[in-house]
Amino acid sequence: MIAFLRGVIAVKSPTEILLDVNGIGYRIFISLQTHDHIPGTGEVCQLETEFIVREDGHYLYGFAGKAEHSLFKHLVSVSGVGPKIAISILSSLKPEDLAHHIASANVRILKTIPGVGQKMAERLIVELKDKVSKLTAPADASWLTGSGNQAQDDAIAALTALGFSRQVAEKSIASIVKTTQEPLKTEDMIRLALRQTVK
Repeated sequence: MIAFLRGVIAVKSPTEILLDVNGIGYRIFISLQTHDHIPGTGEVCQLETEFIVREDGHYLYGFAGKAEHSLFKHLVSVSGVGPKIAISILSSLKPEDLAHHIASANVRILKTIPGVGQKMAERLIVELKDKVSKLTAPADASWLTGSGNQAQDDAIAALTALGFSRQVAEKSIASIVKTTQEPLKTEDMIRLALRQTVK
């Protein structure tokens, strides 16, 4: 079991990083929350990790904080929630906010997360309500909040990877760009698009 990895970020995108650990490159899938919390390309980074073996391959998931890692393990323990959906859920809300909505049985918010419908939202609440109650306090870590066509394309690609249809992703990014005066980074566009879904 790989508990954590420390190395230099060789490649960084909103959904994954390539971490160079003593000359070995590890592809690690991450949430947007972790993406915003870790340093940039060429810098040293340490992530808690979860190694998952499936029929179609072996996958490594990384987390900048213990709260998010703990929530990931809780999420994938729920029937019907795989790692991809779990990462999508974690990308939509901060760990403490997600835990709060589960603990307070807020179906309305949960079912707006890409990949989560009414039944799954209810299942998350039933199976995790008691388990996540201790995570509802504000987290100690402070989660941090190049523009142009490439940034927009990257944002659209990340949203489709998180479960949005291509059409919805393009429409959402176009709306954000049109209504925002200042240039936005890729991660800013993604965060605003996800925020629209939980209003």
